[in-house]
Amino acid sequence: MVVSGSGRLKIEDEILELSELDAVRVPGGEMRGFEAGPKGLSFLAFGAPSGVGTESDADMEPGWWGD
Repeated sequence: MVVSGSGRLKIEDEILELSELDAVRVPGGEMRGFEAGPKGLSFLAFGAPSGVGTESDADMEPGWWGD
């Protein structure tokens, strides 16, 4: 998620223009790169280990989401 500024994100061969409050999901294993705009680019990135979050809600054990 872009916190401030602007820039571009390259995912494999696709280039996306980013501005403040834009959010992008990048699939695991995809090559990516960021380029800051003229006023810089501050972003928040987070992820999970491979395989986490691939189950459907119906397949999750009770308590997974705090139930």
